Amino acid sequence: MRIAGLENYVTVPAFIIKKFRCEGINKGVNSGFRITFLFDKEESKFIFVELFHKNKKKIPDKKRINELFVKEIEIDDELYDYEEEYLNSCQ
Repeated sequence: MRIAGLENYVTVPAFIIKKFRCEGINKGVNSGFRITFLFDKEESKFIFVELFHKNKKKIPDKKRINELFVKEIEIDDELYDYEEEYLNSCQ
């Protein structure tokens, strides 16, 4: 199921898997565990976000997903600033 309500700067879709078999607790597909992940179709990769149990937490952590992209933006900005500083020093 796709997760809605994320910020505009989240550039790849986020999903939650609710039904999968967990042999460790012998519960079958109704184990109660949830996996949250991002799927980057262009790079064909999954990005793990979190694993939780429905009794401990009801919904995925949207704030955490949003923060993943804020940190990426900040890193890109830092690289840009460093590159600009470097180019100015070469003149």
